[in-house]
Amino acid sequence: LYVCVDNEGYMNTGMQRSGCTPYGAWTSTTPVGERSHGKAQEAKNLPLLMMMHRCAYVATASTAFMEDLYEKLAAAIEAAKTGFAYLHIYSPCTSGWRFPSQANIEVARKAVETGFVALWEYTPAGGLRFTRSVDDLRPVDEYLEAVGKYRHLDAAQVAHIQAHLKKDLGLLTELAARGTQADPRALAS
Repeated sequence: LYVCVDNEGYMNTGMQRSGCTPYGAWTSTTPVGERSHGKAQEAKNLPLLMMMHRCAYVATASTAFMEDLYEKLAAAIEAAKTGFAYLHIYSPCTSGWRFPSQANIEVARKAVETGFVALWEYTPAGGLRFTRSVDDLRPVDEYLEAVGKYRHLDAAQVAHIQAHLKKDLGLLTELAARGTQADPRALAS
């Protein structure tokens, strides 16, 4: 069982960018100024990569939805008895993301409510299923405005992020519709 507590960067060593740092985010190594507007690349989607390897269990969770997280942790522990299990926990970092600590759960919740983070689980036998609906999502700018590392974004960058989320959620929705026939490699193009 591997549990990734994802704070979207190397926060313990000075808030540097990582492969999981989202597009447009400020970090100490992707500063914002005249020539740079945050990270230029999209984040790696580690849960989807694990799904592509057909792990025994793959799930995403958020610190804002603890009951969902506990259920997925129990399922991951059980699945790890027969194969590799991966649990990806979205966990905001108040200092690295530049927002007040009392807003931590609110920020995590907004990420899910806007589709910036989708909550789902996957098993080869059951396919992918959402554990929180991705229908009727709120605009992503409601999340981005709450997080200081995104406050520099202009309308074009926000639109880019919204379009990228729509594409990613479309892929996940298609995989969920395919059930046990879900093969992300066939849809990745």
